[in-house]
Amino acid sequence: MKRLSASGYFLVIAAAFGFSFKSILAKLAYGYGVDAMTLMLMRVFIALPFILATLFFVEGRDGLRATLGEFVLFAFMGIVGIGCAMLFSLYSIEMIDASLSTLVVFTYPAMTVVILTIFLGEREALSRLLPFGATFAGLALVVRADRMDFLALNARGIAFALAAALCFAVYNALSEKVLKEVSPIRLTFYSTAFLAVFFGVFFGGGPYPGALEAWAIAALLAIFSGFLPFLFFLYGMKRIGAAKTVIIGSIGPVFTVVWAYLLLGERLDTIQMTGMVMVVAGVATLRLTGRSREASTTGRGAAGVPEVTDGIRIRDTN
Repeated sequence: MKRLSASGYFLVIAAAFGFSFKSILAKLAYGYGVDAMTLMLMRVFIALPFILATLFFVEGRDGLRATLGEFVLFAFMGIVGIGCAMLFSLYSIEMIDASLSTLVVFTYPAMTVVILTIFLGEREALSRLLPFGATFAGLALVVRADRMDFLALNARGIAFALAAALCFAVYNALSEKVLKEVSPIRLTFYSTAFLAVFFGVFFGGGPYPGALEAWAIAALLAIFSGFLPFLFFLYGMKRIGAAKTVIIGSIGPVFTVVWAYLLLGERLDTIQMTGMVMVVAGVATLRLTGRSREASTTGRGAAGVPEVTDGIRIRDTN
């Protein structure tokens, strides 16, 4: 049981590592004249066949089976939970600084904890608010919130960032419940498929780039900074629960700042390094405070989710 829990932490950190390359790759793609919405659709269209192939490899044809209620839930999670979160985030970045948008969007862990507590009755999630406070304060230093001109803020940009955070929080809270019955790869496939169809129909009419380099960058975004990290994220959530997962995910911007320093030559100052230490400390505190609960839990994960390895439910024999 402890080994499965530890693997959950590792998977979420690996997911944050993969997602952290997104901004770097997106900057490279924008150099070929690709706009944000087109890049998002290219990323989704490229990833979908790989997701489907993985689903068939893991579950066979049975992986495509779903009830009508599950179809409706998958559609909501894909369109609203992922698609709208990405769309609102893009709109936010157009209106306010990317660093401020990132900071506001990363309120989603607190929103997830509130949703889990109030609407899903998981009172234990409240214990995650203290580590969230440490990671969020560290994140504020990482993005240098002290340099922001708060008097010149665009209210619509802030509103879009908060809307993005809320959408992703809803997705994470629902995922914790859905993953008790559905494998992460099946949830990934259906949510991505509904996202691709909806946004492809309503936003996919623009021209796509002809440069092979742009498509190569989109492929890297789709597989190594999209599909694989997202799958790691959901498998990690299945092991340790949504409340811990979303807070550990806060380490992602730390990776991004490091890559910007190493690969793009951006400056990294003492305040940002202090913030990184605070984020890592918050995540470490989360792990330490969870050990006693894991030790007293029999056959279940930290959030009461039955343990699963590669989509196969493990009996409560631990």
